[in-house]
Amino acid sequence: MAKNFILIVAASLCLTLSSGQVKPDDAKIDYIIQLINKKESRLLLAEMADSCRIGNLPPLDNAGVLPQILANFSPIVDYRIADRERQANGDLRIHVASTYASGRKGNPTLTFNDDLKLVNLGIVHRREVAEPEQALKKALVQATRPDTVRIPFKLKDNLIYVPAVLNGKDGFFMFDNGAPVLILQGKYVPTQNINSNIAVDFTGVGGAMQDIKWSTGNSLSLGGMQLDGFDAPVSTSGDMDVGNVAIFGLMGAGIYDDYQITFDYKNQELFLEKVGEEGDLTGFSFNHGAPKGKAALTLKRHIPIVDLEIAGKVVPLGIDCGANANLLKTEMANQIQSAIAYLNEQVSIAGAGALPQSSQTANLKQAKVAGLLLQDMYTVFTDQAIGAGAGEHALPIEGLLGAPFLNQYKVTLNYNKGEIVFY
Repeated sequence: MAKNFILIVAASLCLTLSSGQVKPDDAKIDYIIQLINKKESRLLLAEMADSCRIGNLPPLDNAGVLPQILANFSPIVDYRIADRERQANGDLRIHVASTYASGRKGNPTLTFNDDLKLVNLGIVHRREVAEPEQALKKALVQATRPDTVRIPFKLKDNLIYVPAVLNGKDGFFMFDNGAPVLILQGKYVPTQNINSNIAVDFTGVGGAMQDIKWSTGNSLSLGGMQLDGFDAPVSTSGDMDVGNVAIFGLMGAGIYDDYQITFDYKNQELFLEKVGEEGDLTGFSFNHGAPKGKAALTLKRHIPIVDLEIAGKVVPLGIDCGANANLLKTEMANQIQSAIAYLNEQVSIAGAGALPQSSQTANLKQAKVAGLLLQDMYTVFTDQAIGAGAGEHALPIEGLLGAPFLNQYKVTLNYNKGEIVFY
């Protein structure tokens, strides 16, 4: 009798275990898909648990929204069960590889609880929108960043390239304070790091950028700085490489948000010195020499702005080390005629997000800043929108100062102190 009792208990236990792992059969899946295709919201609601979510949407009144969702849903004309995935809580997620009437391929999911009720009807997916600046700030909190950083750079066509290691590969970034954050080139980001479920709406100085995706889990080493596991936008169009030299993308202003930065074009070095909220240095200071002049600096969005005196007129201009020429709005030409020496050439310019445009070139003469007389500066007059943005987000500038301005002196920008110093 004892033996029979043991067998009965064992059989009962097996029955209990198997009933706890109930799986919807193919007929159940087919029934759900038929209801979706026929837009039978009432019958489909009966198959859904009270707590059922629709895709990654927030909790909603399913009875109210399901008819609207189904009304816009393209019928599934062919499908196969691609995978059955048991969740940690015991729910079963079924991946359905589908072909829609529109010809599009898709992979909706149906997630069931042990009562064979739907707890997630994965037929719609709302794309999250990335926040590049917040993502970089989050990464910097966890990063290793010394109080002072000295970075040698190379010049190519008057643009700054800094050595770095991205995702284990040696190469360079183009240093560009006209970009707010790091923008990576797609060819140097592993495919598994790309998250296509996150949308990126990104604007550079030249306007909205196209073909931008979102990446996660990147690593970066730069001049003693170390960022691990950071997220960043990825450009999938164009190629920035210089010959056989890998150019990883743009290194924007956000990377040195709480540093003052010094540009030394003559010796091809960048100096970063960490500052407090009032702009005072918090650690060791590099010896930059005796200052020759200082001027007020304002910051709008991520662009530093300084006033230049040109032909007796005060002109607010943004500073952009990612520009190898100065840019001025064409409409400014009539106001500063005496300071313009036109050159017999046209050039095509394009910034991040802007289409190439033919523009007139000139030497800008007799400009002054902080009481210092500047040498003639190669300048392009353009009708292209400079600064992007509208209303309160528009940059209050008449153009951009690039390498022809920055390479005349050793220049320190201290955003927190609101000061630009020339050495």
